[in-house]
Amino acid sequence: MQLLFLLAAGVLVGSVSCDVECFKSVFRDCQLNAVDDCDQLKAVYECAAQKATECSMEFADPARNVIRALEEVCTEASPLRTQFLRQKECYTEALDNENCFYLIYNLSSYIETSQDFIKMNKEGCRNLNVYSKCVVKNVKKNCGDLSTFTYLLDPLMRLGQGLCKEVILPADENDKASDNLGLLSIFSITVLSFYHI
Repeated sequence: MQLLFLLAAGVLVGSVSCDVECFKSVFRDCQLNAVDDCDQLKAVYECAAQKATECSMEFADPARNVIRALEEVCTEASPLRTQFLRQKECYTEALDNENCFYLIYNLSSYIETSQDFIKMNKEGCRNLNVYSKCVVKNVKKNCGDLSTFTYLLDPLMRLGQGLCKEVILPADENDKASDNLGLLSIFSITVLSFYHI
């Protein structure tokens, strides 16, 4: 019985490792740095969601939820888009707020290596919920409209939490490979989307 348990545990660990190895193709296939507008942003998330599904990652559903939110926010005639664009500057100021930003990243140390970036990224993951609460508080105080902001922020944060749990926090800081999933910037995934709408 004990041998059966060890075998099952080994298969489970191997399966998770294979899923993560599979998802590394996101670097090659999804053009993560080629985002200038809503259409490109949706294309990147669609590619990443497809990879997450193909690789049996738990964050596949949150990725699809981000796509659904983006489709509404990016549709030209959408009332949600109109409201979003009206408040966009206020939203981005709240996202950039120094008091909140330092909660996600302690920028007191200089980033010289990929290992430094991965460590900082892991710190960002551990503080993602605190950052989110701080930003929502700032939006409520300074922008008034929370519903439009959280319509996009909530699915982005759920995706960020899934990525943190499955690929960023378990990433090997000493792995210098360019497809190390610890290099997926949690800040870019959860925050920079607001700038490209």
